[in-house]
Order: sequence, then C-alpha cells, then structure tokens
Amino acid sequence: MRNDFLPFAKPSIAEDAINEVVESIRSGWLAMGPKTISFEENFSKYTGASWSLSLNSATAGLHTV
Repeated sequence: MRNDFLPFAKPSIAEDAINEVVESIRSGWLAMGPKTISFEENFSKYTGASWSLSLNSATAGLHTV
C-alpha cells in the first residue's frame, strides 16, 4: 500500500496572501479590526454600494436582513 499523498486539488495560495494572514494574526485583530474596515470600504467601492458589512457566515447575513 502506498503512503504517498496525491493531492486532488492542491491549493494555490500566494506568498503575499500568507503574509497578510500572518500580519492579521500578529496584530491581535482577528475580527472587526482595521483590515475588516478596509475590506468593507474597498468592497463598497468595487460594487458601487453605499456601504457593506462583512460577516462570518451566510447564516449571519440572513439574520441581519
């Protein structure tokens, strides 16, 4: 029996994305911090919405409606 791992769909995660995650963890802000605010502002600009709200799940989104 082989013990080699055959990845079905190996994830492709860029080094800069990994660095962003590490920076967030080290900052102590895992939720509702400056990166969340920046994301919401940039997402609103991208979509043309007057505001946006980031949540932890689609269920949380349904509860806010």
